[in-house]
Parts: sequence; C-alpha cells; structure tokens
Amino acid sequence: MVNLLRRAALAALLFAPGLTQGCKRTTPPTMPSFLGDARTSEVDPDALDPALADAWSRLQTVWADAPASEAVPTLADEILAQDPPLALALEAMHAKAGHAYLVGQDPRAAQVAVDALGQLVPAEEPTSMEQSLRMLRLRALARGGDPQVALSELDDASTLWRSGLPLPEVAGLRAVAYERDAQFARAVAAFAQWRESLADDSAAAAYVDTRIAALGGSMPAQAMAEEAATLEPGPARRCLEALGRVAEPDEEDLAWVRACAGPPVRVGVLLPRTGRLSALADVQLAAASISAATLAGQSAPVLWRDAGSSPKMAVAGAQALLEDGATVLIGPVGSANVRAVQDAVGARARVIVPGESVAGAQGVAPSLEARAAGLVRLARERGATQLMILAPQNGYGKRALAAIKTEVGPKAVDDLVIQTYPPETTSFSPLITPLFGGLRPGGAVIVPDHVSRLEAVVRQLIRLDRAPSESAKAGVMVLSTAEGASAEAMVDARKVFANVWMAPAAWRSDASRTFEQAFFDAEGRPAADQELLVFRAFRHALSPADAAPPAVVFAHVGADGVVRTAR
Repeated sequence: MVNLLRRAALAALLFAPGLTQGCKRTTPPTMPSFLGDARTSEVDPDALDPALADAWSRLQTVWADAPASEAVPTLADEILAQDPPLALALEAMHAKAGHAYLVGQDPRAAQVAVDALGQLVPAEEPTSMEQSLRMLRLRALARGGDPQVALSELDDASTLWRSGLPLPEVAGLRAVAYERDAQFARAVAAFAQWRESLADDSAAAAYVDTRIAALGGSMPAQAMAEEAATLEPGPARRCLEALGRVAEPDEEDLAWVRACAGPPVRVGVLLPRTGRLSALADVQLAAASISAATLAGQSAPVLWRDAGSSPKMAVAGAQALLEDGATVLIGPVGSANVRAVQDAVGARARVIVPGESVAGAQGVAPSLEARAAGLVRLARERGATQLMILAPQNGYGKRALAAIKTEVGPKAVDDLVIQTYPPETTSFSPLITPLFGGLRPGGAVIVPDHVSRLEAVVRQLIRLDRAPSESAKAGVMVLSTAEGASAEAMVDARKVFANVWMAPAAWRSDASRTFEQAFFDAEGRPAADQELLVFRAFRHALSPADAAPPAVVFAHVGADGVVRTAR
C-alpha cells in the first residue's frame, strides 16, 4: 500500500483531553486524526489473484477516505482469510493496528503490531514495514498501554534504532508515558526536551505548552529544581529552573521558556478591618505590609481587601480580589471564614492561611495536633516516664489533649496525670501544689497553651524547687506549644524559660532574618509567632514550596537564654 500510513505530527497523535495528570485511560474521550507514516508498499498488485487484488484495492480506498471506518479491519480480515502472500498479510495487519490506534484501542493496536512483527523475516537492517510497526506499537504503548513497559522500551537503544523514531518524538512519547505513570517531574522534563525541537506555531508546541503549564505549575518547586539539575544546559533546563524558582528567565530566553515561569503572581491580602475579628488582624497587618515590601517589592503587586468578620463578608472580599486579578489569597481569619472562601474560590486562586491548613486552604503552620504529639515523643526520647498535662478548658485544650492521648496509646492513657483549668487562669499554685508530691524526676509537664500561662506554670514549678530540666533523666522536663511566643518574650523571661522545650506555630530561620530585621526596625520589637506566620504565608505565595504539611520544629531555651531550634 502506497503511503498507507503517512507520517503525522506527534501532537496530532497525542493531543487528546484524556491525557491529564495521573490519567490511566485506555481510550481518551476525544481521539486525534491518525495520518500515519510515509513508506512504500512492497505488494505487487499484478502478482495477486483477482479476489485478493480486489480486496486490497478496496482496503486502500477505504483507508484513504475513512480510516476510522470499521470497514478497515473487516477488509483486512477478508484479506488475511485468503492466505495472502507475506507482504500483503503484513499490510493487512498494519492496517488493523493503525485503525485500532486511530479509534483509541491502544492495547489492541500494540498487540496487532507485535503479531505482525512476529511474522517478519529477521533482517540485519530494519525494513520500512518493521520501522512503521515498531513506531505504531511504541506510540500505542505510551498513550494507552502499560506506561512502564513503554518507558522500558523507549530506553532500549536497539528498539529505538529499529523503530526509526526521531529523538524529538522519543522525548514526546516518554513525556506522555511518564505522566501516565505518575512520574510528573520527569514528565515535565521530557515535555520540555520535546518542546526544544518544535516550531512555535505547531499543534505539537501548543499541546506541550499546555502540559508544561498544567504539570509544572502544580509541582513542588524543589522537585522541579532537582529535575532541572539532571538536564544538559539549554532551553529545557532553563524552563525547569524557572518552574523550580532557581533562576528567572530573561529577555534572551525563548518565549516558551519565559512562559515556564507562569503568569505574574498577584497577592491578595484578606484580613478583617471591621467587625468583631478586627482585633485579631491588628497583629498581622504590620507583618503583611513588611512582608510585602521585603519579599514582593515591585515584582508582585499586593492587593488588599477587608474580610470583615463573617463568612459572607470574607467571600465578598475574596471575590473582589479575584476581580482585581489576585492569583493567590492570604487569609482570612477564622476557620469558618476560611472554609467559605475556599469553597467560593475553588481552583481560581490558591488560598494560603497564616496558620494551620483548613478545608483545602494551605496553612504554613503545623497543626496543633502534630505539635502536641511531637512534644510527647520528645519527652519520651529524653527519658520521661511520667506525663503530667496542664490544659485549658476550651476547644484548644480539648484538641491538644485528644492528640496527646492518641499519641500515648490506649494502654498508657490511664497513666497520664491530667489537670484542666479555666482559660483565664493566672495563678497556678492551687493547681500544681496538690500534684507536687507525684511530680518526680523522670517526669514531664506538657502545657498546651499560650506562652503567658506557660510562664506562670514554670514560675510555680521553680517555687516548688522543680525548675525545668533539659532532660527528664536529670529532673522534670517542661514542654509547651507556647502560642504567642516571640523573641522578646524569650528575652524578658529567659531565666524562667531556661531549659523549656517548645513546639511553636512559627520559628525563626535563615529565610526570615531579613523580614525580622525589617519588622524590628519598623515596630521597635521582635516579630512574634503570628507575624512570622504572615511572613511565611507571603513567602509561600510568591515561591511555592513543598505542599506537604509543615514539619514540627522544637525550640529549646538554653541555660544561657539563647533559643535554638531543631526538627
């Protein structure tokens, strides 16, 4: 058959909506046009008997006019039933494989191609028929067969040589197979390598640009940076470096490489300036302004809206920010408001909370449960054999207690010494003194509460000659979630907090030093945990990090008053 399968752009072969992230579909919902591979048939029509010659002629006509028609495999089977010469049998099987690929039956296309390859006479050099069959099989495997088998064969030098696939197309097939195998970082790299060879105005380029944006934009920056380091210098590497926030593209880069950096980030800040929650935002507004100036500068516009103090007002503020072009929202305050905003925003913009994650909105602080459980593990690692829990009688205290009980396990719950108290308590002598006799070396006191009440507890322990010890092996450990902790509080009460362990919502780090200095210069005091959380929310908004939950970090106040952190 002359020009039975003319070569098509690989984009036409793969440009199907069903090939989405993590997709394992065998048949995409919309199939592309299959134009095929150019080659010359080895069949001599004059050497065929009339019946075969007639069937062969009809197959050629149907393929040219309606290759997706069921008449193609019907006529191919009619030819095969007549015990045709090998060259014609291969043409019929080739047509069946091509038809199966065209209508989305990729596993069948691959199997028919294998059956046809099994009938070929071995040759040192691959024939055009062998190359075409191998090309068809590899395309079918990559698009709808077993992606791991496809990747294995695409890595086999002999298979590639005998298929005659050009290197750009190999990169494209690898990209599709990697994506279907959920190896998304490698898929982005392969798509970028394929893109290097494509004309900007081609259908293939449009397809690849879409996949790079969809996959690369949803990947952790670190994963993209690591994948970029595996590539040779060139446009593909520059693209992944842009996705990984390693280096921003410049004017000398190709347009598609510049596009890898994604659309400009526009940060929308959604904090309450009116209503009953407005006081909660006061401590965050200065931090938001300083974070914007420190991190965004002139490169990322920052938009502001009042979130009010109700879900309805928060949603209205979020909608206004979206209309102004915000691509990421920071805030609001209050779990009910966050849930309402997340539901209203959906996938139109990321919602980042300067606190714990809520209902799909990504938080930048580890959860209270994770911090409380971490304190239990730390106490045990340092020799604690007895745990005393002092917790406030509110929702916060209940959450912390539940997490601690889960961490110790059902067999050890009864061994816990639990004392709750009203959240407004300021004097802990009546609470701790009766428990003093049971508090011995090897014990640990866990206080999931605000740093001000932690201070009151520690002062009472000192009065009872039970000053905190760095390790339960040397005395009594004191551990806390220390809400509201700040460098200023640590300095003011450094003697009280000596040897106390904390699992704060936020902590100082190399990344926050510039912000902390700018905050101190502007406000005349160190940034507390809430201000640091706002900074981290801004930093995450402008340079997305790993989507995994933030790790619990422990802060230890040394005997010298210096706070040191450790994971």
